[in-house]
Amino acid sequence: MAASADEIVFDHHDPADEPRRESLMGLGNGVLFVRACAPEAAFAQNGPAPENATHYSGLYLAGAYNRAEREINGERVHISALVNLPDPFALSFRIAGEAWFSLEGCELLHYRHRLDMAAGLAERDITLRDAAGRETRLRETRGTSLVDANRAWLHWHVTPLNWSAPVQVRALLRTSACNTRLTRTQAYEGRHLDVEPAATDEGVAVLARTTDGTRCVRVESQLQCAGASVDAAESDPTALVQQQTLEAQAGRAVDIELQVRVVA
Repeated sequence: MAASADEIVFDHHDPADEPRRESLMGLGNGVLFVRACAPEAAFAQNGPAPENATHYSGLYLAGAYNRAEREINGERVHISALVNLPDPFALSFRIAGEAWFSLEGCELLHYRHRLDMAAGLAERDITLRDAAGRETRLRETRGTSLVDANRAWLHWHVTPLNWSAPVQVRALLRTSACNTRLTRTQAYEGRHLDVEPAATDEGVAVLARTTDGTRCVRVESQLQCAGASVDAAESDPTALVQQQTLEAQAGRAVDIELQVRVVA
């Protein structure tokens, strides 16, 4: 629903409408564009696309095209595609070593998703109850920078409402990336990127090279949690992992932030 001329607001969660909302509520600054895929979707049972058609993560850099050779109707042709870069916004938490948070399996007590076009911000405000009866409020803000056009960020303000426990926070920089959103092109899109880990002083980073050899894009992600200790994260064959642990107390908010930088 539209609340005013410069904002779009949805006041209920509708999994069937998520693909449309991810496009509609996406953010860009002329250099970067980020689809509004829920960060915790990567931790759901099926994860985001291509495994799960409900969610499709997307990060795009202006000018980052791959002119790949493809076979269409028996002919070899070159097709230029704006590549979907490795996803640096996968984020979740878990309470006392239990399952990673996703909206699957939770009772939603309140849900609001808002795009503020005047401020260039996307916001979610969610109150949920898990299977153990623990209630949590999550306030999310995300944006793409106009000061440094190669930067984007995601902020979670998480408040335990009726519980206290250790909390692990995990962020993934997913090393797989695909261009599979359009059904009509799936038969010949194929692989557009070769991705490898890159050295960085803080956080994690990858280098993504187009298969035609013309572009190399560096994607960096840094997880920041106030008052947290850094864990030795478990290995993941599909992602670079950052993990931190903190003590959460009922009624006291926890701030979690992902800072992302994308440069060619």
